[in-house]
Amino acid sequence: MHLTRLASLHRLTPQTSLLVNALSGAVDLVDNRARSQLLELALGRQPALAEQLRQSLVERGYLYADEGEERAALNRIYKMYQEVSASRPFQLIVSPTYTCNLDCSYCFQSSQLRARPQVMRLQQVAHLFLAAQQFTASWPGRDRQLVLFGGEPLLPT
Repeated sequence: MHLTRLASLHRLTPQTSLLVNALSGAVDLVDNRARSQLLELALGRQPALAEQLRQSLVERGYLYADEGEERAALNRIYKMYQEVSASRPFQLIVSPTYTCNLDCSYCFQSSQLRARPQVMRLQQVAHLFLAAQQFTASWPGRDRQLVLFGGEPLLPT
């Protein structure tokens, strides 16, 4: 039995932990007994798992026969990602400024960065359009999207 290296355990309460699988996207609550067994698996040991737990771990993509089976699952997911991404439009994401007139609590940028009134210079804008031409030439026939990001990119400045 091989526990995926892309699983992580996060203690929620003294009795429960959150088990997260970055490979399959599964998220599950586990009790302390299961947590202990998962930690044993992570250390390369082979604890005696209850059949229901073992079956659930296999179905949810946490447990594989060996590293090769896990690698094959990762390769399948990567191939699906490539197929989906090939059909999506090419996106050029531009952050003309982090300057913002708001103070949203969910913003990931520090208030110091947002407070600096920096915007793209005209030479940077010219380089942006040149880079956009070069990138989009690499993907002929694909739709293109320009995404303005960061701060409030349409502020008058």
